[in-house]
Amino acid sequence: MAGVSRIAKEQTVVGLDIGTNLIKMVEVKGTRGGLLLTAVGIRPTPPDVISNGVIVDPETLGTAVRTLHASLGGRSRAVVSSVAGQSSLVVRPIEVPKSTREELRR
Repeated sequence: MAGVSRIAKEQTVVGLDIGTNLIKMVEVKGTRGGLLLTAVGIRPTPPDVISNGVIVDPETLGTAVRTLHASLGGRSRAVVSSVAGQSSLVVRPIEVPKSTREELRR
């Protein structure tokens, strides 16, 4: 959650997670005391808009996202998002030589 500390005071940001089954949205506002959760919404992802991790019907998906945002009374256009799909993450094992603490600090 390193990026969370970058939300400025009085700034409102929308968090959007587009999954194969559900679209989740939150709205948070930066305050002097930290973050304030101001809205939460969940709706089913429309059928057949995501196939094998690829958005195949962006118009329908966009309408669903706009409808959810409007239902929350959202005004912020600043969005942090995540989209479902296996291609969005690449994991590769690598071999790393053993190092001392001093070598790691450099």
